[in-house]
Amino acid sequence: FPSHDKVGDVIPRFEDMGFKRDELDNLTYLSFPQIPSLNLKEGGEIFTQLLKKFQPKLVILDTFSRFVEGDENQAITVQEFYKQCGIVMKREKIAYIRIDHMGKDEDKKVRGTIAKRDDVDLIWKMKEVSPNSRFELINEKSRVPISEKRLILDRTTKPLAHRILSCYRDWE
Repeated sequence: FPSHDKVGDVIPRFEDMGFKRDELDNLTYLSFPQIPSLNLKEGGEIFTQLLKKFQPKLVILDTFSRFVEGDENQAITVQEFYKQCGIVMKREKIAYIRIDHMGKDEDKKVRGTIAKRDDVDLIWKMKEVSPNSRFELINEKSRVPISEKRLILDRTTKPLAHRILSCYRDWE
């Protein structure tokens, strides 16, 4: 298994958010794990072993394109990830977040194939409104009920946090 490190540069980041070290005992952070791509059978098998070992309630894949191989414009790349890993997490009731990046044209959806939208329950797009301090979250897909589709977030630095300022319609 890849080594996991609770110190590195992650703990200082969480401390900047106001957390104490002993509050992070249940955090496992795998930084650049050396496993095969998660859209390949061998990657899925090792990933499943990691899930059994750590028994997470949440997995964050940052950035999704770093965990798969193949052309991001081909649906098969994302469909094989779901077949090898996504369905395993859903079956085990493990929530997961796939962080992805926009293409150069912000008016379009995320880079790559539309298949990236198929297996997820929520899609949120984050857009910077004011440099490093204010962000807009726009819900682009929801299979579950949510009360707000647009939120304005304010970033504070002491402690590092994001506070919901308002719903989009109140901020305009």
